[in-house]
Amino acid sequence: MSTRRTLLKTSLLAGGVSVLGLGTGIYLHQRANERQFAHTLAQLLENTERAEILGHSLLSDSGAFQDVTITQINDELLRALDLDRQTVIEIEATLLLERMHARVEADFREENIVIVNGWLLSRTEARLCALSALSAN
Repeated sequence: MSTRRTLLKTSLLAGGVSVLGLGTGIYLHQRANERQFAHTLAQLLENTERAEILGHSLLSDSGAFQDVTITQINDELLRALDLDRQTVIEIEATLLLERMHARVEADFREENIVIVNGWLLSRTEARLCALSALSAN
């Protein structure tokens, strides 16, 4: 059974292979479209299948993210992480994961949470789930 804690990846592949691409950094072409960018960020999730299901619920008519676009969620997530697109392209995967985990912890401390399908998620995790659903379409 998956838990909220296993939703985000807790370990990286050995040998400097990043979660989001090959090599020591994240590979993402600067001119990648919003869907590609969202898909890349969603790869931070351990269980992308579960995340996609939760994401569809968040995006539904009664969900926390109804009527938002993929660009809006990308931008919200970047603001929450205090990053820009260029930094996400260049940052080491381990540093990105550390920043993501720190933001998730801060969300819980600040009670910045969303309940979806019985799961208690930080707003950051919820954004990643929504991106997973949007980028899968």
